[in-house]
Amino acid sequence: MSPTIDVSLTDNSDLVREALDENIEKALIAIGLTAETYAKLPEKAGGHMPVDTGRLKNSITYAIAGQSPHITSYKADTKDGEGGSYSGTATPDKGGSPRSVYIGSNVEYAAAVENGISGKQTGKHYLRLAITDHIKEYKDLTEQALKGKG
Repeated sequence: MSPTIDVSLTDNSDLVREALDENIEKALIAIGLTAETYAKLPEKAGGHMPVDTGRLKNSITYAIAGQSPHITSYKADTKDGEGGSYSGTATPDKGGSPRSVYIGSNVEYAAAVENGISGKQTGKHYLRLAITDHIKEYKDLTEQALKGKG
């Protein structure tokens, strides 16, 4: 008589997809927080953010696709400085699961400071450099999150 072997298979693909989505979102949050920190780093501290009143610096935030921004309101560092607020959500990614993180500001002069004003002022690229100068760090944050360590 030959031995009998029972084999049963369990489909855990839904659990795997759910865990993957959670870890991707953790990676996006870690990247957003880190990029926000670098974008806000003043020039005098080794960053690229020019600071006068602090309004632009304090307005920088990130948002995960389909979600609200990390900060909802901000104001200048100066006593009589203006502030602002965020409402709504970032554009959702197709498929419903977030796969994108956005970083930026809604201050009206943010783009002029980032890109410069044609012929008058050179761009400071505080957002672009917050991303491009730290690509390896964002990759490491993603790897850690996907391994469940983030």
